[in-house]
Amino acid sequence: MKIEKEPYPALYPVPVSLITCDENIVTIAWIGTACYDPPMLCFAIRPERFSHDLLIGRIVTVNVDEELIENGKINYKKAEPICYVKGEYWSLGDVIGRYGFSKR
Repeated sequence: MKIEKEPYPALYPVPVSLITCDENIVTIAWIGTACYDPPMLCFAIRPERFSHDLLIGRIVTVNVDEELIENGKINYKKAEPICYVKGEYWSLGDVIGRYGFSKR
């Protein structure tokens, strides 16, 4: 049986990201892909954080620690990614599928 809940943003999990601009940095957990080409993200900042804007930013660089690179790709298992789910931070486990897996 399904239970009806009050509306809330139920798109979970969302990645935890560090967003920088010049020497400023902020941790953002309300983030999504805005565009693939050019690569862009959109994210929101709560009013309690002195803003309540929806921002769209162009990705100009991605910084990755050298020890996370294997065969030219990021080893996400080593990176130990985390995500945000309704007030809690969760670690992510194993790969359970791949994009385009049915085309192999």
